[in-house]
Amino acid sequence: MTYIRAATDAAANAARHLQRFGYSDARALGGNSDVGLDVRARGALARVNWRGTPTERTELEALWGVRGTDQHAALYYFAAAPYTRAAVDYADTVGITLFVLDPDGQLRPANQRAQQTLAHPFTSPFAVRGTPRASEGFWARLWRWFVPVWKTHWRIICAVFFTLSIPVSLFDTETPLGQRISMAIISVVCAPVFWKLHLDHRSRRHAADMATAADPLAERAEHQHQLYLQGDQRGLYGDYSPADLDRRDSASY
Repeated sequence: MTYIRAATDAAANAARHLQRFGYSDARALGGNSDVGLDVRARGALARVNWRGTPTERTELEALWGVRGTDQHAALYYFAAAPYTRAAVDYADTVGITLFVLDPDGQLRPANQRAQQTLAHPFTSPFAVRGTPRASEGFWARLWRWFVPVWKTHWRIICAVFFTLSIPVSLFDTETPLGQRISMAIISVVCAPVFWKLHLDHRSRRHAADMATAADPLAERAEHQHQLYLQGDQRGLYGDYSPADLDRRDSASY
């Protein structure tokens, strides 16, 4: 593998890895994609994040959204830095294979799907190849799409459903009064419960993301502190030391 110096190198490297996984037509799009993809193959879609910050759940949600109705396409994400806990949990729920891409081009698995893919690159059950099954109808495809969405967003779905049911149960004159009252009571009780579950889940996810994002900063701070104690100027200035103006002025004369 070629040493990675830029995002385009990372995308080309990811395409070569997908070819090794069995997607022989995998190719890097080179910034020409208008749908937010970096690598495409028949049966696989991938994004590459070559920034040094942890990959958030929202970036994986964007990859999931790009797939659209192509529910048979396997999803891969390649990143230069680790993933947040919430991102890994989301990937495990919806079925995204996560890798950390080292500068030398080597892969490190970031979830169980990635471990299985590296162990069996040509026989992985997650590498869907070929065209979709013609026998699978609309409802089957819809169900395959709905299940991971429900597993991830069931709190907010229930909260919105019971909230909207309150005015519907009050003003639906075609439904018997007894059923409307029962539905209104159930909705008034359940709506705040699910809203609280949703907000608590968001708070826990945000706290987990913040803790994960803080880990690399804490490591870097400790590293620079040790350099400072050793008298190394990188402990004070980091990787970019200030220019030596005295040397430059003397050289100009």
